[in-house]
Amino acid sequence: MSTIRDVAKHAGVSIATVSRILNNDEYFGVTRETKQKVLEAVKKLNYKKKNTKRKNIQLNVSIIKSFDEKIESEDPYFVSLRLDLEYALKKKGIKSKVFELQMFEKDEEILMNFIVCNAIIVIGETKRSQLD
Repeated sequence: MSTIRDVAKHAGVSIATVSRILNNDEYFGVTRETKQKVLEAVKKLNYKKKNTKRKNIQLNVSIIKSFDEKIESEDPYFVSLRLDLEYALKKKGIKSKVFELQMFEKDEEILMNFIVCNAIIVIGETKRSQLD
């Protein structure tokens, strides 16, 4: 049985390129010719992707915005950034929740009960003391 290494060698590309093509990575820019060479190598070598069993783990991301409503209404950059981020996370099946930095500054109890999450993303200008 052929391996991904065999396909990469036959097509003259890296293993990562083969993997990204076979996984339909939408952020990977590759020419049609390269994609075609890889797909032909897969067919010729009768390559079959391994059936990896992954646990269906729900990922959670907390988005903390450090700007107020006034800035949000005057500067569309941060709003666009937050909305695009939320959309991209949702598209990948990752749950997200948006918090305002001021919430944490006003009530430290929120920190104790903060959502268990896999990542925290802060959007906007923050001071080191605020991050601490």
